[in-house]
Amino acid sequence: MNVSGLLKENGKVTGVFVEKDGKTINFKADKIILATSGFGANKEMIKKYTPSIEKGVPNVAPGATGDGILWGIELGADTAAMNAYQGYAPISYKTHKSLGSAFLDNGGILINKEGNRFIGEYTGYSPLATAIVNQTDSSAFMIWDENIQNLNIKTLKALEEGELIEANTIEELANKLSVDVNNLKKEYENYLEGIKKGEDYLNRTKLPKSFEAPFYAVKVTGDYRHTQGGLVINPETSQVLDKGGKVIENLYAAGGVTEGFSSNGSNAYMAGNGLLQAFVYGNIAGYHSADNLASKVETNIFTEQRNDLLEISNTRNIKVSDQKYKDGKYKTTSKGHGGDIEVEVVIKEGKINDVKILNHSETEGISNPAIKEIPEIIVESNSAEVDSIGGATVTSNGIISAVKEALEKAK
Repeated sequence: MNVSGLLKENGKVTGVFVEKDGKTINFKADKIILATSGFGANKEMIKKYTPSIEKGVPNVAPGATGDGILWGIELGADTAAMNAYQGYAPISYKTHKSLGSAFLDNGGILINKEGNRFIGEYTGYSPLATAIVNQTDSSAFMIWDENIQNLNIKTLKALEEGELIEANTIEELANKLSVDVNNLKKEYENYLEGIKKGEDYLNRTKLPKSFEAPFYAVKVTGDYRHTQGGLVINPETSQVLDKGGKVIENLYAAGGVTEGFSSNGSNAYMAGNGLLQAFVYGNIAGYHSADNLASKVETNIFTEQRNDLLEISNTRNIKVSDQKYKDGKYKTTSKGHGGDIEVEVVIKEGKINDVKILNHSETEGISNPAIKEIPEIIVESNSAEVDSIGGATVTSNGIISAVKEALEKAK
């Protein structure tokens, strides 16, 4: 069973088309959230929207076929930053395994098949991938010297037999790499001059103290990992917008199917962008599409069942502490799920007599078991070394943390 499109009636999204056993079935729904990822696994879309990385090695989720974006476009949704993506380099040309940045960061250089450098190597892994895959044969040679070799960089162990090339002179290296010896010699001399000056002709200023034989090299290329362009949404609600900036009713989107934060191409890629789109907008889409149902429903069967289960599962088997504290009232504050939780711990005759929750902003219903149970358990055990309540862990830990702080004051 596969979703094949969105159902739209009277200007509103009302469900999805599903293909099953050669038949199309319409599934009705009040709200639809698209979380179908980007289009990294769709070669036609890569060629159309991100041609600068087309020759890169695809290292993407197989389900990132761009379907959600295409469905949105069919409905008139707006798109943005469709040429944005995350690339990665260097990777082994032979195995496609990542080689990390340590070789280049410590002074290694890149040359193409013509024996020329083509980029300041101390740069981000995403633009580095674009630069490499657009060289002849979509590849380059990463070269480093004995000083870098002696760093024993971890990824050296990932190289397969025959991948690592060694040479005692630049001429020997050029011969083994089958590149123009004159070009490579010129690049080597220019690099040494740049080291002396503190900046080379490619504006690289992160340079080694020296770069001397013996030399080492490996053939590398670049990959692409996910696309950063997609449907334009209202960032406050995660609702999909049309080309006029109006909401497409009942349609939400989150994650790689949406426009990212990294602007165009690969140069502006921001690490963690994909996670941000998924976690932040997924959270927003969930809350907004639910339309505050929890606050409107007076009787929630799930909550009632959940609380019944809590009563069963939280049968107390409490160990009572003989710790003595100074009598008095101690107020402290800690962080909960919704904000600060202010508590007052009352010590009487050396024991915890009461734990009061003075103020909190926790979600009504979900936090209730923790608000009720945790203070009682702490009093009964005369200790804050208690377990949290399942389903209200953050609230539980907030209360426990505040009580622990109060008890420190009471010692």
